[in-house]
Amino acid sequence: MKKNTATIIAAIIVATGTIVGTFCGNVMGKQSVVKQISSQIATINGDNNAVTFNNIDDLINSYMELQSENNSLKGKNDAYFSDVSSLKEQIENEEAGIKSISNELEDIPRVSFSNLGMCIDGENIPINSNDLKVTIDGRNYLAEDFLNNAISENESITIKDDILYIGQVISDAASLNSQRVMDSRSCDLGENNTDSYGNLHANSVKFYGTECHIIYNLNGKYSLFKCDLSIDENANLDKTGIITIKADDEVVYTSQPLTKTTDVIHVENVDIKNCALLRIEYSTKSNYNKCILSDAVVYN
Repeated sequence: MKKNTATIIAAIIVATGTIVGTFCGNVMGKQSVVKQISSQIATINGDNNAVTFNNIDDLINSYMELQSENNSLKGKNDAYFSDVSSLKEQIENEEAGIKSISNELEDIPRVSFSNLGMCIDGENIPINSNDLKVTIDGRNYLAEDFLNNAISENESITIKDDILYIGQVISDAASLNSQRVMDSRSCDLGENNTDSYGNLHANSVKFYGTECHIIYNLNGKYSLFKCDLSIDENANLDKTGIITIKADDEVVYTSQPLTKTTDVIHVENVDIKNCALLRIEYSTKSNYNKCILSDAVVYN
């Protein structure tokens, strides 16, 4: 029995070698596979052994398919790595974009709206207080409706040429100091003077005699005039003086008696009738009752 078994094993080995040799002769690409399989064949000893071989071509094909799948997986892995690299670059670009947006957001002004009521001289004013105040980067702004309620009934708010006018709109305004002086007497022009209440008046006119005047040539360009009147800080307490304004020799304004105790007088909207010559006179009984004319403006 042992002899027969050995003979069967030898025959199987020879047959296997023949099949493998033939297969390898026909398919050169499977040589390495055959070598690997041949190296795995071992001698089988023992009695009554039943030996069964599957179709070796199927085994080789399965092995080749596994190699093909491995190559495919390798290709997919390379593709996945490329995709991951692309995604990483995309993420980095998006992070850079987010950082850029964050920097832009920091430059956007911080704006907040809030309600605001109104009280004038202790009296609550009934107004729609919703969103009347806006705060932009810590600076407060008020709505026009709020300002309209804050002024008196005979005043108005007008915006013209990027200027907010409260009250009368003054157009074609010009400083009186910029106009041509035709004649003057006992006047100091363009000085800084301090009045009896300690207010400093820049670029003003000071009348220092008992009979003073100054004449401006306006060439008929202006219809209205305004100025501030006050008394010099060194004036005598018991002395008085009077300002008179003439448009082409017509008296258009006369002040109240001015003394050292007189606070600043705001003269407005004097009708100078588009005069050619504007004459301002000051009369007093004392040289120590000097008068200050400041913030003088002609306009239409």
